[in-house]
Amino acid sequence: MSGDPFDRKQFLHLLSALMDGGQLGEADRELLNGAVRDFPEARDLYRRHMDLHARLHLDYSGGLAPEGMPGEAPKQDKPGSTSRLSPPVLAIAAALVATLFTTSIFLLNQSDSGTVPDTTNGIAVLSESVGLEWPESAPKWQRGDAIAPGLFEIESGFAQIEFFCGATVVVEGPAKLEMVSVSKAVLHKGRLSAFVPEPAKGFVIAGPEFDTVDLGTEFAMSINDDGKSEVHVLDGEVELRDKQGSLLRQLTAGKSVKHDGPGLNLLEIEGQGQTFAGREQVVRMSGQRGESRLSEWRRYRHKFADDADTIVYFDFEDHAMWDRQLHNARPDGPDGAIVGARWVTGRWPGKGAIEFKRVSDRVRLDIPGEYRSLTLAAWIRIEGLDRRYNALFLTDGWHKGEPHWHIGNNGQLSFGISRVGTLHTEPLLDSGDLGRWLHLAVTFDDITREIRHYRDGKLMSKAAVSGEAPITIGASEIGNWQPGEAAARVRSFNGRLDEFLLSKRAFTSDEIYDHYINGDPYR
Repeated sequence: MSGDPFDRKQFLHLLSALMDGGQLGEADRELLNGAVRDFPEARDLYRRHMDLHARLHLDYSGGLAPEGMPGEAPKQDKPGSTSRLSPPVLAIAAALVATLFTTSIFLLNQSDSGTVPDTTNGIAVLSESVGLEWPESAPKWQRGDAIAPGLFEIESGFAQIEFFCGATVVVEGPAKLEMVSVSKAVLHKGRLSAFVPEPAKGFVIAGPEFDTVDLGTEFAMSINDDGKSEVHVLDGEVELRDKQGSLLRQLTAGKSVKHDGPGLNLLEIEGQGQTFAGREQVVRMSGQRGESRLSEWRRYRHKFADDADTIVYFDFEDHAMWDRQLHNARPDGPDGAIVGARWVTGRWPGKGAIEFKRVSDRVRLDIPGEYRSLTLAAWIRIEGLDRRYNALFLTDGWHKGEPHWHIGNNGQLSFGISRVGTLHTEPLLDSGDLGRWLHLAVTFDDITREIRHYRDGKLMSKAAVSGEAPITIGASEIGNWQPGEAAARVRSFNGRLDEFLLSKRAFTSDEIYDHYINGDPYR
């Protein structure tokens, strides 16, 4: 199908066969994968079909588990009871699982706001960013993401990209940079500067007419509106080579050339390397932007401290590095006790957070009272999903009305209230999420009887539960679990926590998004 006009009928036939649990041959699978790779319409159809099947799987094949959390002792079925999974539902679930594991396409992670980048085959990392704006259909990378081979395209702003070979490139928007390998990229449009230390010697930026090979240490390059290339050497030496690898010219510090006229005619021009943004400028702008965003967040955070429905609001502000009491910003709410965990830098320089590393690290709480609804929200940075269950917030026991919130080692989010119900999502986190700040939230609404999971402000999963019980918390902890009557099971969290909110009201989706967007360190 690739290379030919899109055959919608054939594509839907192959997709239906796969969804129905059929075994596609190698040729049919290549046709399916090629269509998704090459045609936007195929990608849209694939995503919508997979979304439908995922919803069916979630609603009917075990995504809702009111009898208990994974790892808890489940209630025994009543005599004569049968499985909730009918044969048709099992078939749908089997087809979905087969699809998820046998296709090599990462488009399942797409959202309506644009393509989610593939970070599983990285060749570089986006180390700094300032004011980035993206084309609608382009991957939207975030600071700290590993960038895979493919097109890196921005409409405006500045991006600092550190290649795994050791070279650092600062790209100015609008720009289109094709990421080829750990030591090569192709500039199709825009301006960049490159710093190439000794270990990265031989790093290549290719242009339309010739390739620039850096011999150390710094140069700038642009593709002008007329499609012509310019190279400015700031320090060290570069070689300009044609597409067959033959040497055209060597340039040393202070020298600049522009491609002029037909063929490979290179005209010496006045050096303008100082007009290109470099590493220092990007870091300085990023720091200024970070200070501005931190000030904005500090003004915004007071709404939760002043909200009568807030039970606990840890903003990690106004603490000394030796503090072991975690102050609740809600004046009449319970404080926390820090055990083991240490103070570290949060989402912005100058912002506090705590880090959980050892099995003993945790924050202890004692929250009295009974509640009908609940919202939990947190900014976290995961360093590893080391345990089968990685604790976010758990009560010491698993008695009637007690909530548990954690992450599975497969990236699945789970929240449950004992004797009320539990909702496990499909895996929503993967290795590409390690080391970057994420916003997670979950709500339980007593009126609709729904549990809702959110990631980065977006509703990811919801389901109604059937149990009835008031929510009771009592002795509990963040980032770990101290089981009461149950046998000890290690559930320590490995990562950082920057903000934690517990409210006795179920937030709306708009309120969750508002909490996310006002605390987003990458905005």
